[in-house]
Amino acid sequence: MKIYRKSEHIFYHGTDSPPFEEYDPSKAIKGEQCYNPLGEAMYVTDKADFADMFGKNVYEVRVPEDAIIKRINSSRAASVIGDILNRALKRVGIDYWEGTDISFKVEYNKLLKRALYSPYDAIIEASELVRVIFPDKAKEYSDWVAKIASQKFSKFDVIIFTGTNNPNDIFIGETPTKEILIFNKSFQKIFGEY
Repeated sequence: MKIYRKSEHIFYHGTDSPPFEEYDPSKAIKGEQCYNPLGEAMYVTDKADFADMFGKNVYEVRVPEDAIIKRINSSRAASVIGDILNRALKRVGIDYWEGTDISFKVEYNKLLKRALYSPYDAIIEASELVRVIFPDKAKEYSDWVAKIASQKFSKFDVIIFTGTNNPNDIFIGETPTKEILIFNKSFQKIFGEY
């Protein structure tokens, strides 16, 4: 994977939170099952219409040209997300090969394929699967997923999952949307409502 440096990028953050100067994930207003599954980042997208799906307030976010941006394509996303999820299973003592039945393996492998379209959704679904099958390990598993993802991604200013979204689900305009995470706290600022 290559690291790209480009001119300023404009992204959009959708939220029900009131306007803010700097992003603070602990103050974010989230739905019942929402958390930051890919780590402590500001979650944005390249399309305002898609950001609107996440809250009534859509804010413009700018990333400067000197940002270190890591782009992860769909085939690589499945591998990267699979690695994060598998490492989290091991951290909580769930042995995929010996400690799970065939139905868990089938569902788990289906959701890993979903990472081709939406890394975020794949992680949410993995957490839900663990919650149903291993309820006593669910919270710890979700925490480990976010921690491992943060360790993996936070060395970059921005992570962009490119070409990942399923065009049948969220095709807005002429190109599919992108799932984007801003880890550099100095870039986690809004520049007004869209």
